[in-house]
Amino acid sequence: MPRQNDRRKFEKHLPYFIVLEAFQASKGCALCNLETEGMRHYLDSILYESVNDTKVRAELKRSHGYCHRHAHQLITFDNALTGKKDVF
Repeated sequence: MPRQNDRRKFEKHLPYFIVLEAFQASKGCALCNLETEGMRHYLDSILYESVNDTKVRAELKRSHGYCHRHAHQLITFDNALTGKKDVF
């Protein structure tokens, strides 16, 4: 019977499988593709769900907004809503 420490060596968690799937499905760098997909999901969430959330907007204002790279991604993000102006 395996000891507790031996069993932990073989445990796999969800992030392991997400990265493994990305390596199998990706063309190019799997980690870059995961980062891009995560950013798309975040921007989509902000524009659809949080654009009118006063707490989110207050935190964004308090933190002085997004960096140049992420602000540009937000502006160029293909989204049906026009909430972009409200985020800035």
